[in-house]
Amino acid sequence: EKVFRNMQDFTLLQMIDTGGQPEFQEILPLLLSGPALYLIFINLTQELHKRYEVIYTHEDHRRSSITYCSHLTNEEILLQILTTIASMNAGENQESLALLLGTYSDQVTKEMLANLEDCIYNSEIHSFIQRGVLRCIPLEGVSKCIFPLNNVNGEREEITSLQNQLGTHIQENFHPQSLPTSWVFFHLALRNRYETTKGWCSLEDAVEVGSTLGISRENIGDVLSVIHRQFGTILFYPEITSLAELVI
Repeated sequence: EKVFRNMQDFTLLQMIDTGGQPEFQEILPLLLSGPALYLIFINLTQELHKRYEVIYTHEDHRRSSITYCSHLTNEEILLQILTTIASMNAGENQESLALLLGTYSDQVTKEMLANLEDCIYNSEIHSFIQRGVLRCIPLEGVSKCIFPLNNVNGEREEITSLQNQLGTHIQENFHPQSLPTSWVFFHLALRNRYETTKGWCSLEDAVEVGSTLGISRENIGDVLSVIHRQFGTILFYPEITSLAELVI
């Protein structure tokens, strides 16, 4: 109730964890849409030109897959992710951008971090920095394009610096977009429906929800497409036969 007391101040934050395994990279365009801020995490102890080990763990943490080596190097995976983000920017009013965060900074020296960043600036990844797709979030006196995170004992000053830089990038690169109030309530009603259907509903379900808010069957497809393309908080693919009747 308090959330909707003043609709002018209503903000919806949606966070999606896409997974870092190489198999997920192939379906990124299906999972991601709309202007967004992408946080890409890399392991600072891993060299760019090397492949990395992959393992899948079941949610109960008792069953895991065998460990295998990725078919792409760390650099190739990063390039694939950045290319996907850049390709989704075409024709959007607001463009998506990516920030690079490095984990396990407690296990690397400043010299090792500097060498990794030099490799980035001397690789094709640098072209995405030049184009503004990959933005630099330096830690003063430590790094110039990667923000290092200490997995064991992070310092409050570092977290505050990261929060401030994230806030700055959001304010400078994204601006509020207006939606009719009925569309906002429609979106929230769909999210409530997802809780009982494991993250998806049928197009007919969406039509039913929309009818309670004055959104006609004829307009429901346009509403879903706008929320998908401009905000990315739902997925709707009417042009794909096998997905046309689903709202994810």
